[in-house]
Amino acid sequence: MTAPVLECQDLKVSFLKKNRLIKAVDGVNIHIDPGECFGLVGGSGCGKSTLARLITRLKDSDSGKILVENEDVTRVKGKDLKSFYRKVQMVFQDPVGSFDPRKTIGKSILEVLGNFGLAKKADRKELVTEALEMVGLSAEHALRLPGQISGGQCQRAALAKAVVVRPKLLICDEVTSALDVSVQAQIIDLLSELQKNLNMALLFISHDLSLVRCFTTRLGVMHDGRIVETGPADEVVANPQHEHTKLLLSSLFPIPKRSCEFEPISPAA
Repeated sequence: MTAPVLECQDLKVSFLKKNRLIKAVDGVNIHIDPGECFGLVGGSGCGKSTLARLITRLKDSDSGKILVENEDVTRVKGKDLKSFYRKVQMVFQDPVGSFDPRKTIGKSILEVLGNFGLAKKADRKELVTEALEMVGLSAEHALRLPGQISGGQCQRAALAKAVVVRPKLLICDEVTSALDVSVQAQIIDLLSELQKNLNMALLFISHDLSLVRCFTTRLGVMHDGRIVETGPADEVVANPQHEHTKLLLSSLFPIPKRSCEFEPISPAA
């Protein structure tokens, strides 16, 4: 049986705010299989972005475990952490913040390849162009600064920077929330294509349940630091069990089954 690409076991982290203990992530258990698209949905402040930061080791957990392909990465450091980032990459809501504003897009992606020692130095520019073309940009965009391209183009460039290392898992944290509807559709379509072509798993985090439902095979609903409901996307939407899921659904306009344009990508055979 194939091991999950990601497994979180009883993951917890708390912090103090005005002398009050806040359980930002409170005993989260999730797993994502190879090639699967898992959606994580919840309101602002529910803990979903904190969970993403724990998984990507940008923040340490208080307790629990994070397993990547059955390897415990909860406390890895140094060379082991570098190896971890070959497997797990993250794209953030603000794509401009993913780049050094003084460096061109191409130089930033080249730096990623250099940091991981991927390919011969003479071949890296070709890999940068290949990554940019994979996300619908051209070699010309490699010469531009982040501030010289549109928000949608910058998000595509951020995706190129993440997938150039061919990760096993890509985490997308609210990557469409700052974009207008037409650009959102393009980015979602692109993510579906990248996931299929690169055979990578995807953790797609959003506050928009209708979008997550359209794009993912399974989803989890997060509330007050906990996963309160999880299951196949259509089943959770059609027959919600938790009151918070029902509340999220009640805030949406009625949508017919699979009214969206995007089809979820099933795990690779």
